[in-house]
Amino acid sequence: MVRKRIKEREVSTKQFAGLAGVSEKTVRGYCLQIYSGNQRVLDELSRDYGLISVERLPNRWSMRVREMKK
Repeated sequence: MVRKRIKEREVSTKQFAGLAGVSEKTVRGYCLQIYSGNQRVLDELSRDYGLISVERLPNRWSMRVREMKK
């Protein structure tokens, strides 16, 4: 079986806020909830905006989203 690699990119909280149409503060709240283990928030954002993962880096959040097909 051939596995196809998901095309993904890293976005900042500001970029994701623009994508989702919410404030950057709200996105940081989502990141904190996901990071602390809230799977429901990750599932919803994954379904709606293609969010794959959230990672805590020094002084910022790293968010990975699926590349949308054009």
